[in-house]
Amino acid sequence: MSDVSDRQENEEKETNNPTTSVELNPWKCIANKTRKGARECTELYLCEEAGEDISSEIDKFPNVEVMWIEGNRLSSLLRLRTHSRLQEIYASNNCLTSLQGIEGCKFLRKLIVSSNRLEDLSKQLQFLSKFSFLASLELDDNPCAREEKYRQRCIASLSSLAVLDCSPITLRERDLREQQQQQPSASKRRVSLSEIIQPSISETEAFAEADKIRVRWARREEAAAVAGWGLVSPPRSDKPIEFPASCGNVDMQLVRDRREASAYSSLTPWEASLRTSCFGVIIFG
Repeated sequence: MSDVSDRQENEEKETNNPTTSVELNPWKCIANKTRKGARECTELYLCEEAGEDISSEIDKFPNVEVMWIEGNRLSSLLRLRTHSRLQEIYASNNCLTSLQGIEGCKFLRKLIVSSNRLEDLSKQLQFLSKFSFLASLELDDNPCAREEKYRQRCIASLSSLAVLDCSPITLRERDLREQQQQQPSASKRRVSLSEIIQPSISETEAFAEADKIRVRWARREEAAAVAGWGLVSPPRSDKPIEFPASCGNVDMQLVRDRREASAYSSLTPWEASLRTSCFGVIIFG
């Protein structure tokens, strides 16, 4: 009887003072109105109460796992910020403009917030991506749900999502999500140091001069090696410059022999005798 009289008094106050904010009272959901009863409560049903806010008494219900607050006038969920055990929240048909307040619900797996005033899909998805166990989501009939590629973006951003707006995620949609997650983002590409710091004019000139010095020293070493062996030309490569049509070992060796013989035919007798003394007898074929 006391609950009925309290409710009647609240209704009379609201009638006399229309500016009074109506709060959702969780005590009306349990029969055992004690602290023990509040601690043992795991589900609250506070739908269609025209509530504009949730009473601070909700803090005395720390073990609530399922919250029904549909069909009210709630503009925020900040009263739920200390309820880390919440797994299911039914908050459709309200006036929510933000989801702030449920970030502490680490085990949230079902969120029904359709028919609200949520905008900016990217912002909402960035917030919802923190929930690792979120499997079911309803965002339809919100301004953000009218944005381009709404469903594809939701599926790509929420890896644990299995049902979106009462429609299960298909196998093809799952495959596309996995492919997008495997592709490295362009923004995450590692930038080389040369792209960050451009060399100055003096540094560019110094690099060019260093390349010239490197080439000059390589030529000196090559000339010293040729003079040491008594050769008039640098050693030839093991492979011919141009391979014959048939790349068999026999044909390749014949081509190499012909080229060596042609090279020796242009030498003077003294150069030929000097080269023969180093490498043995040459057969001209």
